[in-house]
Amino acid sequence: VAALEGGTLAGPPLIVDGALLVALRNGRLLRVNPGTGDVLAKTSVPVSLAGGPMSVGEKIVVPTADASLIPIDPTLEVPND
Repeated sequence: VAALEGGTLAGPPLIVDGALLVALRNGRLLRVNPGTGDVLAKTSVPVSLAGGPMSVGEKIVVPTADASLIPIDPTLEVPND
């Protein structure tokens, strides 16, 4: 997928609400239309990722290279703190 823009997959994508959630090792997260490959949303976290998004109960998390888990909104909207 051209949307990876030089990034490497951190792990397998997760299908949520008909879209693929893709994690890249460089900390980027993409929401991708599986039929067209179009990027629907993207964001990034300030750490390297070590695996693909996972469903844990009703939450979605991504594992980091330092062995922690970061919860993410499956729409990839960044919450206001």
